[in-house]
Amino acid sequence: MRPGNISNRSNRGILCRPLGRLIGFDHAQRLTQEIPRRYSRGRGTTQSTREYRGSPSLLSLIIGHWLALGRARRKERNEAAAPLRKWLLREVEEPSSYSKRPSLAERDAFVQCLSAGERKGFSEAFIALDHADACERHQDEVGQVSYRDADRVRRAARECLCFTGCV
Repeated sequence: MRPGNISNRSNRGILCRPLGRLIGFDHAQRLTQEIPRRYSRGRGTTQSTREYRGSPSLLSLIIGHWLALGRARRKERNEAAAPLRKWLLREVEEPSSYSKRPSLAERDAFVQCLSAGERKGFSEAFIALDHADACERHQDEVGQVSYRDADRVRRAARECLCFTGCV
């Protein structure tokens, strides 16, 4: 009989089937033994629950902590990138010299979340966007400011947008 086959097993084996395929049925059954609880919140009733037998190893604690830190960093980066990304998406869609730029504090909060290589690349891309913005501005005889070549500004904004991709 295969380890995953539970035709002659009790109903408890149904819960062990996914584990049984990975580590062998008998070992999986030992890991998920039914352990009755004596009391449920002091009411005197009994319940049965599935509990893992054994304590977590140091390696699993370290890996869990490392994954939690990664989640926190990703969340912080996505929150810092949101205002910058919103502005860049508007610039890519329809560049406007009148659109409100993100503040220096918002830009700095995002830059602090980047790695050293990403900081350098983002700074160069943002300088290129500023340069394109300054070079392509044009004021007509009525006094309205627009871009001569909006595609150059779009390309520079798209380059900056690559760094803000929400992960």
